[in-house]
Amino acid sequence: MGYLEERAELQMVFLLVDGVIGPTELDLLMLENLQAIGVAHTIVATKQDKVGSSKRESRRRDLAAGCEVGESDVVWVSASTGAGIERLRSIVNACLVGNTNRH
Repeated sequence: MGYLEERAELQMVFLLVDGVIGPTELDLLMLENLQAIGVAHTIVATKQDKVGSSKRESRRRDLAAGCEVGESDVVWVSASTGAGIERLRSIVNACLVGNTNRH
């Protein structure tokens, strides 16, 4: 965690969580550590395309609850279909624009 705490240039940490299985113990430990040291972070749930449409809403609720965040705080993406990629890209771009220390 020292690296993350000492990086003044760090704008955001993207925590990738498997959208099919939900947050693992390691995901939750990392999330807890990020919150404890005050590092900005975004939870990115992967494999949106692998979650059946009939289970998608409950999966979104369960994953957000497991991470103790609101549903809208989780960015759902699919590398296969491209779903959610534009939202994620806009968050990344906002971080890059917000960092005036970059060369």
